[in-house]
Amino acid sequence: AHVWNFGDTASGAFGYRWLYDGTVISSGRHGGLASGEHAEMPLSISWPSSGANPAVAFVIDPDNEIDELLENNNTLVDWIKGYTLGFHFTPNAYVSLTLSNEPGETIQSAEHWVHQHIYLLNSMLVDAGLEDRVRAELFLISEDRQLWAHHPLRYYLDGWWAIRDNDGFYTPGGYRDRPEIDWGLLHELLHQLGVIDLYRISPGADRVLLPDANRPGMKAGCGMDYWHDDMTCYRFPGNNNDIMATGSLWVGAHTAGGLRSNTGHRRGFYGEYLYDTPQTTSVRVLDSDGSPTPDVSLRFYQYELQPEGHILDATPEFTLTTDASGVATLPNRGITGIVTATGHQLKPNPFGHIDVVGTNGLFIIEMEGTACTNYEWLTIVDLNLAYWSGQTGSAIFDRTLRCPPPSGSGSPSGIPADAGIEHLPPPYSPYTHAPQTDTRSTPTR
Repeated sequence: AHVWNFGDTASGAFGYRWLYDGTVISSGRHGGLASGEHAEMPLSISWPSSGANPAVAFVIDPDNEIDELLENNNTLVDWIKGYTLGFHFTPNAYVSLTLSNEPGETIQSAEHWVHQHIYLLNSMLVDAGLEDRVRAELFLISEDRQLWAHHPLRYYLDGWWAIRDNDGFYTPGGYRDRPEIDWGLLHELLHQLGVIDLYRISPGADRVLLPDANRPGMKAGCGMDYWHDDMTCYRFPGNNNDIMATGSLWVGAHTAGGLRSNTGHRRGFYGEYLYDTPQTTSVRVLDSDGSPTPDVSLRFYQYELQPEGHILDATPEFTLTTDASGVATLPNRGITGIVTATGHQLKPNPFGHIDVVGTNGLFIIEMEGTACTNYEWLTIVDLNLAYWSGQTGSAIFDRTLRCPPPSGSGSPSGIPADAGIEHLPPPYSPYTHAPQTDTRSTPTR
């Protein structure tokens, strides 16, 4: 453990403790640090067994003997086998992070700020039921803004992120506007573990060329005939309160499933878990009473990359008709690829050659029955979640033909109003869980 005195006076003698999975295993005292002085407190223990990933905690001044400018940076928790993340700071960004954004305070440390985010990210992984953990492995301070591309340690790490002073609150003059938790940073660190932006699966209104059969001049499936408002249909479908889709501090079911499918593998891949699809995919159309509806024509329109960009055009990829049980089986398209080092394989599936970014992983289904025409979604997320739940051979997805389309009905794609982060533990309490204040902020790129 590295201990610095960032204050302007000598500290005096202080104690310290090492904890291993919550149990004190070592303690000691240090004679004190002068202003700006640094000391190392070593701990030597055996490497954990293959099935264990223990948390090691270091606590400085546990008996609160020292009067400090800041008291909330005296504990650090580290998961020994966590995925290793490196951080590159430009000098001005590093300086800005030594300045506290808390009212009345003037000093913190860049290391403390990063570790606070690392701990919160690990808390999110715990709450998602994942075994994965991350650790801050390396800090580098350099004006070289291309350091990520050529530093010799780069490829020994699972991920790498640069914090530069071209972002407003990472400058010495903008630190007061810095949020306590930058959820955009947490979002980007999850990208380093290989997960995708879920919002890329959902097209914007300007990217849908399919007209609505019920409302001339409107885009397919939009408007208050179906949802609360004209734009709701272009949100990512489903109750997907996920940090990779929205500003919430929550690892959702799909992101968690992708991470879980790669547990134990080194990182460096991206989105390959989207290849996990059932061998057979079917849609069952139900009426508003929940009864199967036969002889419904289903036209599947796909959001995908075309010469003019990512669009959902007015040409169906394929057309099906439901049988007497209201079921239609989708064709498998595409190729069989290699098995990745993380154990995933692209196989023929309804979406075809799956883009690992996710941008061709959405169908709008135009459902035409004898009574009406209606619209629904099917996404690669649906297929992945079914596969990970054990439906590797076949999966059936129910969709409702709402006749007539109900006016002002509740949106199935809305985000619940109470989508907070009450489930998260407070920082620096690795062995207990308690409510925490929602500290969401505008994401930073």
